[in-house]
Amino acid sequence: MLIVDVADVGNVAMARMLREGIVTQLGPRSALPYDVETTPAIRARSIAPLVPRHTVLSGLAGLWVWREGGFPPKVTVVGERGLHRTASAHVGFHSGLTWRVPSTNVSGVRVAPLTRCCMDALRWEDHRAGIPAIAGVIVAGATTVAELDREAAREDTRGGGYRRLSSVWGALRATLVCSSNLPG
Repeated sequence: MLIVDVADVGNVAMARMLREGIVTQLGPRSALPYDVETTPAIRARSIAPLVPRHTVLSGLAGLWVWREGGFPPKVTVVGERGLHRTASAHVGFHSGLTWRVPSTNVSGVRVAPLTRCCMDALRWEDHRAGIPAIAGVIVAGATTVAELDREAAREDTRGGGYRRLSSVWGALRATLVCSSNLPG
């Protein structure tokens, strides 16, 4: 058993395994044996039950699959306009450009490219988590300000959340370019 799920062992056993260092936290309901290193494939596999097959994983959850870090408070998925949405406290359903962008299949989960995940996080998710995550991706060299500028330019200005995205990306971009001598 590579991924240990709370449903398999129960809350009490999971808490004890975490406390005793037998496993390390992977997501809100899953863990890995302490000696197994996490990878994008393992992270995608652990989040797969939350991602409907007719959607693409994006936003902070997509960033988490690609880059690790903390598990996001909500999982953002994107599908076609008119997407059938099943209400969930853990999953945010959206439609938009991400659905039409080529995605990568990681352990059976369609995951948006890193730059799309960044744009969707800024558009739809809590900025207290999104801004540091995206700044970290840029500072680590996983993407560039120019690549994110190109991605932002593709956005539909009439789409939901565009003003929010445009405003926060403009402020974050200016801060990153001014404070770290990144090329603008």
